Amino acid sequence: MLERIPMEIQVSMFLINCKEIRAAYALKYQMIREKDIKLIAQIAKDSTIQLAATFRIMEDKIMKTPETIEDLTNTKNFINDQGVEIEKKKKEIDEIMQTYTILDEFNYDMSYTDQQEKWHLFGCPQRLVGIMESQTLVLEKLKEQMIKDMEFEQEEFEENIANLEQTILEFEKNKNL
Repeated sequence: MLERIPMEIQVSMFLINCKEIRAAYALKYQMIREKDIKLIAQIAKDSTIQLAATFRIMEDKIMKTPETIEDLTNTKNFINDQGVEIEKKKKEIDEIMQTYTILDEFNYDMSYTDQQEKWHLFGCPQRLVGIMESQTLVLEKLKEQMIKDMEFEQEEFEENIANLEQTILEFEKNKNL
């Protein structure tokens, strides 16, 4: 900016001093530049927080302990569908990381918290895959337990029906006497 505006301009027989104009424009340019950099930083921070929240929601759904076999099946289906979602999120993470690269080029000084959030987001996909793998094993064990519980309940139900039939037969026998 300072290179484009000369210190003085000769117009006909007049010599125009441009020092003040140069200084004013340089100051305006610097202010605009700083605001733009802060805006880029805020966009990166907001995007990071939003995407990290999405990963937390996914993690919560995966980690939620199912109450019924239907819930268990829904959780397993959700886990199976997350591979594609994680790949989409990785592309979003790459875009956000490019924004952070721009900030690095301007030597923007990020706070410690912002740095932590940036690298937390960067590791979210890998961490979520690990959680999905471990939760799949937990769900398999839970499925086996639920099947055992269901078989026990079926046996108990059959015993109750047999006892009820026996009680009805005895009642009818006593009624006929």
